[in-house]
Amino acid sequence: MKLVYMSLFVLWSAFNSDTSSFLIYNEDHNKCVYAVNATVIQAAPCNVSSKAQHFRWISSSQIISLSFNLCLGSEKIKNWVKIILLPCSDCSPAQTWECKNGTLFGLKGHPLHLNYGNFGEPNVMLFFGTGVWSRWLIFGTKGNLCSCGYKVFDQEEGVSTFYICFSSFVAVGLFIMTAAVIVTNIRSRTKGNTNIQANA
Repeated sequence: MKLVYMSLFVLWSAFNSDTSSFLIYNEDHNKCVYAVNATVIQAAPCNVSSKAQHFRWISSSQIISLSFNLCLGSEKIKNWVKIILLPCSDCSPAQTWECKNGTLFGLKGHPLHLNYGNFGEPNVMLFFGTGVWSRWLIFGTKGNLCSCGYKVFDQEEGVSTFYICFSSFVAVGLFIMTAAVIVTNIRSRTKGNTNIQANA
């Protein structure tokens, strides 16, 4: 039965694996954006096992922190303010991002960019500069943050795919459990018959 549970765990992990998240990487600093908490966003050595460094596009212009389920944003739309995490709102211009000129990344429609390292500031800031400290990649690639952008798909197709995958998971799990029960019963009967013969 232990093998059954292990098999189901592997199947469940595979079914729930997240391949759409990414780390926000600055090549010049060789560091990734790190969400310490909702009001402290810093940079740290990149660690793919750290959930605090994982982000995902949830729309064509919004990025969510997987650690806090809040969206990347700024305190205000002005130069040199902190980057923070905010309750996600597609109407908020303070959390609407875009890629500009290759790896430059900033607020949509504003000359303000995600920046780290200026003036000894430990936090990630919103800054008008366009240098290497305002340029970001998907960690482990040479692609900008928009290269792992939000994938729009047909709702009915998405729902159908979900149910197909989930049904397959349930079917495989039931098959494994049924097989395990049958094998256990056969072994029990065989052992019981052996004991009867031995005592005859």
